[in-house]
Amino acid sequence: MPLTASLTPHPLAARPRRRAASALLLCLVPLLGAPAVAQDAPTTQPAPPSVDALLDQLSKLDKAALQEHLNRYQAQIQPLADQAAALRKQADELDAQAAAIRRRVELLKVLLARTDQPPAAENSPAGATPAMAATATPPATMTVVAAADAKPRINYDQHIRPILLEKCAGCHNQDKARSGLIVDSFTDLMTGGAGGKVIQPGDPDGSRLFRLVSHLEEPFMPPQQSKLDDARLALLREWIAQGARATASDEPAAPAAAQPMAVVASTVTLPAGEIPMPRNAPRLPAAQTPVPTPVRALAASPVAPLVAINGAQQLLIYDTHRHELAAALPVENAAIQHAEFSADGRWLLAAGGVPGASGSVQVIDVVTGQRIADVGHMYDAVITAAIDPYRELLAYGGSNRKVRVFDLLAGRNAFELAEHNDWITAVRFSPDATLLATGDRGGGLFVWEAATGRPVHVLRGHGGAINALEFRRDSEWLASASDDGTVRFWEMKNGSQVRSITAHGSALTVAFAPDGRCVTGGADGLIKLWNPDGGPLRDLVPAADAGSANPSTPRSWITRACFMDAGALIAAGDDAGRVALFDAAGGQLVWRCDTNPAPPAVASAQ
Repeated sequence: MPLTASLTPHPLAARPRRRAASALLLCLVPLLGAPAVAQDAPTTQPAPPSVDALLDQLSKLDKAALQEHLNRYQAQIQPLADQAAALRKQADELDAQAAAIRRRVELLKVLLARTDQPPAAENSPAGATPAMAATATPPATMTVVAAADAKPRINYDQHIRPILLEKCAGCHNQDKARSGLIVDSFTDLMTGGAGGKVIQPGDPDGSRLFRLVSHLEEPFMPPQQSKLDDARLALLREWIAQGARATASDEPAAPAAAQPMAVVASTVTLPAGEIPMPRNAPRLPAAQTPVPTPVRALAASPVAPLVAINGAQQLLIYDTHRHELAAALPVENAAIQHAEFSADGRWLLAAGGVPGASGSVQVIDVVTGQRIADVGHMYDAVITAAIDPYRELLAYGGSNRKVRVFDLLAGRNAFELAEHNDWITAVRFSPDATLLATGDRGGGLFVWEAATGRPVHVLRGHGGAINALEFRRDSEWLASASDDGTVRFWEMKNGSQVRSITAHGSALTVAFAPDGRCVTGGADGLIKLWNPDGGPLRDLVPAADAGSANPSTPRSWITRACFMDAGALIAAGDDAGRVALFDAAGGQLVWRCDTNPAPPAVASAQ
């Protein structure tokens, strides 16, 4: 074949060049100018110019004009890419929110179905509904109280957790999860760490945790220690072999991802319209102590004449209409730091623990006095806790400087807030369940979206510890009481401070009435009532001095105060362990009780 023939381009070879040149020409039409069209132009289109003709025409363009045109196109690329990325991110967030809402809708349907169950059959546990008797795995990070006469099977809560707390939790806990592994929570343990799952239910030898602590696989655990003793290894092996149950009442555990979500259920179904009052709950108070315990926790039921306060190794519930002790619930080896009723009055939270050792939030059924669950195990006492109005989320915090929000429907931690720089001293959900306010010992004050933990406001101004937080009934104002002596009011639309009142030497407590009035108390020993605009209404006689024969006695600190009976009454407690009930309209003392009640026979004679 002649050489010239071999260099002749194939007819199709010019097509890519022609397409590229045509595309470029279309982009540069504004620069080239549109050709004039004669009025008597033929209807047939002229033949397209050759590639060489197009390139020749393009080469005559002014380079500066061409560069400017190129720059305009390039300038459009990044904004469009950024806009597309933002829309994709927004779409992902909306999809995640929709998925979370769908999950919560299904869980609420389950809760509603269980609430509507008929009374328990005769062969069901006393007070339990059929739905509870047949419920699947309870929330794994809760310690569900089993019947006292049930013979426990090998389970995490009773047998395995104590071993892991002693030997492993120093490095693998909620605050210091080395290698991503947390062993002080069943759910976290079953989830595993950075290297994957460490427990394979039914297969001890295939479970990495068992192989490490039995020194069958390196790195040997615990570090620089001998392997676990034979008795503990046998218990751990048998627990895994039986299916790694969370509690004695559970069925063998499935892999963590497949565990069913559970609903915390109350143990008694109340008739329609009946308010939750203690019924057959323990009423025998503990032995009296030489002096009453200071009031650290005080809460009033929003629907019943009940006030709950801490006692010595017990939680006391008083009936403020009958003026008598309604329940005395034992709390072993723990000091209660905070109490709170749920919005429907059915549940009572008791947060506390042993300082420097352990802490949790107990969920208590007000009607039966039974402890439904323990939530949020910590390595120090829980200082504060709150439950949202729909009993879905529970927030708690303490000396680890973190606020954890537990999903009561799903049975696991929903999210964690780690922006605080000091101990968490106060948390509160808004009445409309949309906001969560959190305060710390250093004066840090934040507001978050309750459902997601996204930041909403950072409220700056306090110069001391935040001792109490309270939302107004309409959720539009937040009040904060601080060691700096002020009570500040913040509006939630923009997070700006509405007003600040210098209420006490150190403001320790604040609460709103339904009509917007406010009560405060503090280290000056005063109880002050304020009108909705922040102006003073009256001072009340401090709880420790009410009825005192010696009014000159130094006043005790007012540690807690709240409204009762739709704002008609005020309950206030002090560091002398006394609680006084006042008529809010006139300020008169109505009744007194304390954290150290006498036995019933003695109490009735007083």
